[in-house]
Amino acid sequence: AKMKIKEKISLEGFRHHHLREVEIYNFKGNFDGKQVELIRDLMKHSVAMDKIQIDRRVNIYTGNGEVSTIMFGERTPRKQVHELLRQRLPPTTNLKVL
Repeated sequence: AKMKIKEKISLEGFRHHHLREVEIYNFKGNFDGKQVELIRDLMKHSVAMDKIQIDRRVNIYTGNGEVSTIMFGERTPRKQVHELLRQRLPPTTNLKVL
């Protein structure tokens, strides 16, 4: 079922004053998608951001106490993900791409 948006709230002028670190999991590395838009909006509205960690790994429970790790964004190399996101972040923000 699709969600219907009743009213869009403007975030203009809204600031996160206490958000210092963000970890994003299951990052797929598609730079035209919502994940990059989320990072851009977080940076735009976060006054005190020190660190962003992007993790493309996904842990999947396979049964019998076993966990398998898969990678999202394998088509986009880690270095390219880092370079493209780095352009969108202030130089003082620590960016780590796993």
